[in-house]
Amino acid sequence: QCDAFNACGTATFPGHVFYFAPDNERQSSQILHRFHVQSNQCRYVFDPYKDGVSLTKDATHRYKKGISSLSQDQLDLYYTQREDIDFASQYKAFTGIDWLSLYPKRKRPSHQMWTADYFGQQHSVT
Repeated sequence: QCDAFNACGTATFPGHVFYFAPDNERQSSQILHRFHVQSNQCRYVFDPYKDGVSLTKDATHRYKKGISSLSQDQLDLYYTQREDIDFASQYKAFTGIDWLSLYPKRKRPSHQMWTADYFGQQHSVT
């Protein structure tokens, strides 16, 4: 379970498929968003409010709500997550590495991150 406005982690593998669905039994078979795990991607984001997608229960029992339905506290949490997601995109574009922390809650990395070509590889800096 991953609560709203939170980031969650899991162990997985390329080719694995996982999804978000309502947690009540009657509608748990409805998939809100599906992810296909790829070997070159570590972050997966479900943002139902981006690009005008709205989330209120309609006649077909699909969940659609508008961002205007959020309280001020929820809106603050949403924008914190949105800022982190936007930073992660910029970070990956610049470094080629996925950002796996929470920006701006944690300081930016202060040391160079080196990619390993094989297990056990060590980098020496002189």
